[in-house]
This record gives sequence, C-alpha cells and structure tokens, in this order.
Amino acid sequence: MKKILVILVVLYAATLCGCKKFLNQQPLSQLSASSFWKTPDDITAGMAGIYSGVQSFIGDNMVQWGEVRSDAMKNTGYGPTDYMYNGLTSSSKWTDWSEIYTTINRVNVALVNIPKVSDPDSASVNDALGQCYAIRAYCYFWLVRVWGAAPVWLKPYTDLSQNPDRTRTPADSILNSVVLPDLQKAVQLINPNDNTVWYVNLGGIYSIMMDVYMWQHDYQDAISSANKLFALNRYQLDPMSNWKNLFINPTTTKGNIWSIHWDYLTDGGCNLGTAYGYGNTNNQFTVSDTVANYFLGDAADLRGLLTVDYANSGYDKVWKFYPQNLSASGNQIYPTNSQTNIYAPLYRLAGIYLLYAEALEKTGDETNAIKYLNMVHTRAGLAPYTAADFPDTTTLLNAILWEREVELWGEGKRWFDLIRNGEVLSVMNPLISERQAGAGVPVTGFGNPDKILFPINRDVLNANPLLVQNPGY
Repeated sequence: MKKILVILVVLYAATLCGCKKFLNQQPLSQLSASSFWKTPDDITAGMAGIYSGVQSFIGDNMVQWGEVRSDAMKNTGYGPTDYMYNGLTSSSKWTDWSEIYTTINRVNVALVNIPKVSDPDSASVNDALGQCYAIRAYCYFWLVRVWGAAPVWLKPYTDLSQNPDRTRTPADSILNSVVLPDLQKAVQLINPNDNTVWYVNLGGIYSIMMDVYMWQHDYQDAISSANKLFALNRYQLDPMSNWKNLFINPTTTKGNIWSIHWDYLTDGGCNLGTAYGYGNTNNQFTVSDTVANYFLGDAADLRGLLTVDYANSGYDKVWKFYPQNLSASGNQIYPTNSQTNIYAPLYRLAGIYLLYAEALEKTGDETNAIKYLNMVHTRAGLAPYTAADFPDTTTLLNAILWEREVELWGEGKRWFDLIRNGEVLSVMNPLISERQAGAGVPVTGFGNPDKILFPINRDVLNANPLLVQNPGY
C-alpha cells in the first residue's frame, strides 16, 4: 500500500481541447500540489490525470474482473488457467487494486485543490468537482464488487510522515457512507447540460447510482435512478445498422452514456486488446461455447456476426470492439500487434434497459419487465417475448440475464450479474466441473463459496500489515 499511496501527484498536461485529446495528454513531471493548482488550465490537466487513472485500471482489468470468471468466456489456451477453474490465489494476475487507489488519490488531491484555483469559472469548478465525486464513487464501487471490504481514503496522502496503513472498511459501509453520498454530491455539482460521452456526465452518474442500488437489492431506488436517467431525454437505442458504432465510434450513437477511449499511437497497447485479440496476435479469452453456439444457431440474432469472427477457425477471435476490415476472400485482416484504437463502453442504454427490466421483475411488474426486455431483444432482430413465454418469475429473470449476457458480452458485466442474483454457484459449479473433467484434473467444481470475491494480491498484503486476506484464500 505504501507504494500505492505515497503519491507524488502525476498529472496530465492538457489544454482546453476536445474530449478525446483531453484523455490522451502526456504526463507532466512529478509535481507537488502546492506548485501546480494555480490556474483553470491546471484543473483541466488535473482532470486529465484522473481520467488517465480510470483508463489505466479499466484497460488492464475490466473484463478480467467483470467477465472472465463467468460462463460468458472461455480460455483460448493463451490466458491464465486459474480463472477457468476458480483457482485464484494471491499471486494470480489481476488481483492487485493499486491502480484504483492511484486514481482515488488523484481525485482526493483534486477535491482539495480545485476550489483553491484563482479566478475560476464557478460552473466549470463545480462540474470538475462533480466528475471527481462520481469517479471516486465509481472506483470504490469496483473495489466493493471485486474484493468486498477495502481501505477508505477520502483525503489525499501527501505527508510521508503519515501512516499509510489502514484496515478494511466493510463493503456495505463503503457503499452507504462513500459511494452513494459521493454520487449524490456529483448530481448536485455536475454540469447538467454536458453530454460528452468521454466524461462521466449526469447520465453516467444516474447509471452508476442505479448499478449500486441494484447491487444492494434496493430495487425501488434503482428504478427511481433509471427514471431520472430516462427523463433526461438524451439517449435512444441505436438501430442494428448503427450497433457496431457503439464500440468503434461512440460519438455517432445515441445509446452510449459513458465510454473510455485508447488511441494506440498515444496510449500504447491496452490489456483489453490482449484479452480479446484485437490484432493478429493470440487473444487470451473468447466467447464461451454457450454464447458461440447460440449465435451460430440463431441467425436471426444480428449481434452474432457483429460480435464473433465466425470465419476464423475455432471462433476464437472477437471483432465486436473494432472495425471489420475484410480481404477480397471475406476474411478479416487483423492489424499488426493490436495496433487499433479501443473504445470501452462503461454504461450504455441497452444495459440500463435490461437492468431496469430486472428491477421491475424483482418488484413484481412483469408486464413492464417484458416491455423493456423486448426493447433490446427485438432490436437484435428477434421476435418479441409474450407473457406466455414466462410461466414463472424465474424464467423471466433468466431471460433478462441471458439478454444481458449476449448484448453486453465483453463489457465486464456478466460476473457481477451472477453475484447480484445469487447465481454464481448454480451456473459456475457444473461448468467448472465440466472443465476440470475435460482437463483430467480432480473435479471439485467451484469450491468454497467464499471464493466469489477475489483474493487480495500478495504484494498489497505485504505492503500493509493491517490488511487481512479474504476468506477462502
């Protein structure tokens, strides 16, 4: 933790420019807060550093934390096998929360110093503060979902004489005392008229808020948050003719709420590209057999051919997130060494509609749950569901969760959907048992239910003697 929290604030140089450029500025040298936070341009630069932090931990971990452990993905043979057998340990890849805490500290520094900038525009200051609170909430929400309890820092760590070691705060306390209050502050401060997809905006805040309430099983407040999002009248489901642009050109869509962008020329490689196989190199993971066979068997679902490169043997290449570039023979020409830009949607309207349908189902409003499920389902080219398709609430919930699995594949949602609905063991135990039997190793299934949470990385534990490992590891 010391190497995480002993921060010499690394900020990103930026001018008042377009949003994509804002996120791709090169870092300044190490600066102290006292010498930096002087002008409105410094606010812009500081915000760029914060978004760089989000870019870093999302790019390195989003799919690994939110999907690889689920039934939506399988190992191609080039990824770590411990994720396929629920064999994670404190030495496993993607168990380190350091990048999130780096981002949190940048936010904490900004929250203290932005109000001190001389001659600022008050609306711009409030908007920057609103984004800071929203991003800090988003960071802690990731920590809670992946590890549960976690240390809480709400002030910057700037004094080397200060003890950087802290115990873990319970997950419920983090959500109720940090995440939701930060989101409520963000709603009050954010510029309500800004709809830029590269920044967390008012729609993004309501989306995070809904996600948090769903995690807490507070369905009425989740529905209320969604209704506030819908009342903005900013977002629409894009037709399938524009569905691909949600992932390769988000600014041309109506359905993207908040996205993060990587330019490979500026930012270098992104671990999402390694995971999915964006280039001509071997990707670590691909669509599971269940998802691949569904898309193959239901040609009416237009998402299949826009998600998986079925011309590639083994169906192990995913092209959902980058443009198709076909040769004369109809085969995809993959860029060298993943040299492609990446756009990761963090929240989009289709996902919110399906989360809304889930909340409606949980509160007994099956009619409207089917209505919102059908909005996404029929957009994909499929016949609408009717009430007769769902003899009980379980079948309706399963249909909603399946729609989320295929619509949001690769967007880091499925694992959390399973946890939220208490379905990790029922879904993953038979699948992991099948994988173990096929590999000729002892069949133990999912194993200890405590292992739903990730382990805390060994280096993090060694750096902070006050931390206690999650049960099961």
